[in-house]
Amino acid sequence: MVLLNQLATELHRGHFLQQIQVNMLHVFPFSARPNTIAAKMDKQISSAAKKQRSAQLIQLSEQKRQAFYMENRGKTFPVLFEHKQDKGFISGFTTNYIKVKTEYNERLVNQIIDVKLDELDKQFIFHLKHI
Repeated sequence: MVLLNQLATELHRGHFLQQIQVNMLHVFPFSARPNTIAAKMDKQISSAAKKQRSAQLIQLSEQKRQAFYMENRGKTFPVLFEHKQDKGFISGFTTNYIKVKTEYNERLVNQIIDVKLDELDKQFIFHLKHI
C-alpha cells in the first residue's frame, strides 16, 4: 500500500510522467459510474482538481509531442496520405505517428511516400512544400 501511495504522489506531481519516454499522453478525467466500486470509494477528487490535473497533463503531453517532433526533424519517413482534403491540404502520418500535410494532390491519396520532415507550422504539424 505504501508503494501505491508513493506512485500516486509521483503521478500527481508529474515526475514519473516527465521521466518516461512517450511522445504523447491520452488524457481524460475519471468520472464515477453508478454501481461501481470506484464510485463508492472515499476521498473522491473534486471536479476542479480533476480539471486542473487534466490541464497540467495536457500541457505536459504537448511538450512531449513537440520534443518528439523536434527529435525527428530532418529525418525521412514513409507517410501514408489519407483521402481527406482539408482546406486545400492532404495529410497523413509517418510510421511513428507524426502528422504531415501538404497541398492536396489527388495522386497522393492512399499512397505511401517517403518524405523528409523539415518545416513545422504553427499547429506543430510538418508542412511539406514539395513532393
